[in-house]
Amino acid sequence: MLVEKPPHFARSVRYSVARDKIFCRCMLHTLHYTKSGLFNQ
Repeated sequence: MLVEKPPHFARSVRYSVARDKIFCRCMLHTLHYTKSGLFNQ
């Protein structure tokens, strides 16, 4: 149990960090497209 916990913990942390990066990128793209859409109008 104790030996398997650290790798699993690191993996979950890495997964959450990657998910946050993807989420931030999606938000930036959405803001960019919304802004360009407003400017085009």
